[in-house]
Amino acid sequence: MNNQSFSPLSAAEMAVIWKQYMNDKAISCMLKHFLCHVDDLDIQKAIQGTLHITTKNSDALTAIFLKENMPIPLGFGEEDLNIEAPKLFSDSFYLLYLKHISNVLLLSATTGVDVAARSDVRSFFRSLLLKAEKLNQTITDLLLEKQIFIELPPIPIADASDMNDKELFLGSYFDEKRPLTVIEISHIVSSIQTNLIAKDLILGFAQTAPSQEIQAFC
Repeated sequence: MNNQSFSPLSAAEMAVIWKQYMNDKAISCMLKHFLCHVDDLDIQKAIQGTLHITTKNSDALTAIFLKENMPIPLGFGEEDLNIEAPKLFSDSFYLLYLKHISNVLLLSATTGVDVAARSDVRSFFRSLLLKAEKLNQTITDLLLEKQIFIELPPIPIADASDMNDKELFLGSYFDEKRPLTVIEISHIVSSIQTNLIAKDLILGFAQTAPSQEIQAFC
């Protein structure tokens, strides 16, 4: 029987575990700072739960790197974290950020499960998928409870199913514009939410970075 736990890591496996490690280390720094300034006890508990996941992820991936005699990636660490920095974001933003992180974990976990062949790598991402799904549901419930869940806009429901037979359905730069599909609306709203979170994070970094060069870059 072929033991996949000891076969060499493939390029795809190296890619997903390296990316996961870097993401987890960066997220952990953010969450540690959030914990120093959060006021809402429910959101505090959610931050702690998310931090527990990212910390355990880093430990598990470090074990894989060591087993492979691979150098540990130069991720973010305590030297990149200033606990004494002032509070930059509201508790509501913390919760929206956690929702975004749970989505990121879900996406990376499904990608890892898909591309991995080695049993230990597959086991890691299967476990992460379960934890990320549970975290996502917990955060969603909390967003609904706090009445800050961002819902997609409703649209009228069609009277009947139909097949599209128009050749220009995909659109044109010169022809008459068509209404958006529900799939397009979903992707647009998701992109807007992601960009808004990124914009707020960058604005916060720009206000607190000690280097004027980094401030200007942000």
